[in-house]
Amino acid sequence: MIDEHDPMEEALNKMFRDDAHRAVNTSLRFWSACLTRRCKRARRCTGDPAICRKIFWPVVREDAKAWWQAIFDARRDGRSLRQAQRLAADAATRQRRIMALRARADMIRDRPEPPDSAR
Repeated sequence: MIDEHDPMEEALNKMFRDDAHRAVNTSLRFWSACLTRRCKRARRCTGDPAICRKIFWPVVREDAKAWWQAIFDARRDGRSLRQAQRLAADAATRQRRIMALRARADMIRDRPEPPDSAR
């Protein structure tokens, strides 16, 4: 039985989480704008992945965020990589549709009123 409050278990969970975040940070090329020279030289995330995530994650497109979240959720749920990729592609497609609908709604909302021809 795994004791989630065991210090060794907590350390392992943090290590796995940090490794996963480093992989995402590297994939999204956060290192290219990172202030840590070591990351730029290595062309990958080598620093604290949580700091980079706080800085750069807000500017990541919503469909990319949905894709990564679906990958992590599917893998956590025991899905194969192929299944996770399919679920992630579906999540990204759904998010792109939502983004398009929001953009269309914003365009309609911001459209100027036509002049009143009755006056």
